[in-house]
Amino acid sequence: MRSFLLLFALCLCGSASGAPLKEAFVGYRHLKEGRHQAAATSFRKGLLKRPDSANLKSGLVRALAAQGDCGESGDMAWDLREKRAMNAPVARAVAGCFARIDAFGEAVYWQEFSLMVGDHEAEHWTRLALYQFRKGDDAAALLSLETANLLEPMNRRGVLVRAMVAAGRGRWEEAESYLQELDLLADSDLQIRWLVAAQISLDLGDLPRALEELERAAQFKNRSPGLMALRAEAYRRAGWLEDARQVTMARAPANMGSLGFRLAIARVEADRGDIGAAQSIVVAALHNAPAMPSVLSTAWYVFRVGGQEELARGFAKRYHRVQTSPLRQLQNLVPSATERFQ
Repeated sequence: MRSFLLLFALCLCGSASGAPLKEAFVGYRHLKEGRHQAAATSFRKGLLKRPDSANLKSGLVRALAAQGDCGESGDMAWDLREKRAMNAPVARAVAGCFARIDAFGEAVYWQEFSLMVGDHEAEHWTRLALYQFRKGDDAAALLSLETANLLEPMNRRGVLVRAMVAAGRGRWEEAESYLQELDLLADSDLQIRWLVAAQISLDLGDLPRALEELERAAQFKNRSPGLMALRAEAYRRAGWLEDARQVTMARAPANMGSLGFRLAIARVEADRGDIGAAQSIVVAALHNAPAMPSVLSTAWYVFRVGGQEELARGFAKRYHRVQTSPLRQLQNLVPSATERFQ
């Protein structure tokens, strides 16, 4: 009943400013039900009648962001921001859209904006910390986690992100302790919990354990790009090249928005001998995220496999300037079944 009244209030607000009540109500109802394409259609119909309605534009931004259209939703979000009509749910939706395609600079910006205009709960600070960490700003991530902890001590999302930050900085014992703490705080059946554990095992060179943890993560219905990328990488490092390629091909169209998934494909294709395809992915990644450690390490690997040693050395130098984990050495990318670089 409360959610219905909230939707009705949103539509009345839009109506008061000239927005058509029917399209707003239908659009927000679809949005609440997760029918994002239908929601976008309703909001667009409304905007044909009232093109200046901030209420309808806000709904359309959220619907587009949920469908992964970060381009149009981002442009509309800037327009709403310029007109001082931006609200926290819209900013948060745009941040999430950019995060899903690994554009963490934009994700951090919009998540910070959501905090500025109304999001004050611990979970939103924790989400900001995650985006900051993925962007490579560990110090800012830790400060955001401290704020989240003040608002809600020992919340499970905060503990999980702390584990991720610790793992990213090579402090695997600290990361393991956070994962153990998470098991005590909440149900350990969280897919991302096992993905973090698998990444730690890969960093430590413990392939059997990484594969075991990835199997536990694969028991969940969600076949996230992160899971598929990590599985492909673990199989590739184990020398199971065909298994790795099958993983990258299984849900390629659905996962291609993820930079991490595309980088996993590049490494698999390089090992298969398709250097052209691998380098094409890497060049595009370097254009979009030139300082991201995973991009630089993949560039080193692909160009070295392709015999371009001078370029590879340049990427290695850049990688060592930005990588914060002493465990994530470039040689770790070399499959265990090959002696190519030995």
